[in-house]
Amino acid sequence: MVVFEGNLTVVINALIHSTGELSSYGNIIEDICVQASVFQFVEFNHVNRVYNFVADALAKKANSVLGLYVQLEDLHIGIVPFVLRDVY
Repeated sequence: MVVFEGNLTVVINALIHSTGELSSYGNIIEDICVQASVFQFVEFNHVNRVYNFVADALAKKANSVLGLYVQLEDLHIGIVPFVLRDVY
């Protein structure tokens, strides 16, 4: 089973109901649904941004990065405070 979580209700609902093809992000919804179809059990859940703080911080950080940036080994130094906040 794979669980996808997000804090945008409209996107999660579009994924659950396989709708949104006419929206500006319809191609992304379609791609996610295609990729999700390889799993036997898939669940899409709405999670309030307050409870999804680290993922929200990562998304905002990624949005500000120009070009391709990949970091596999270590946690990015700019994210450490968010992770620590989430732990405690």
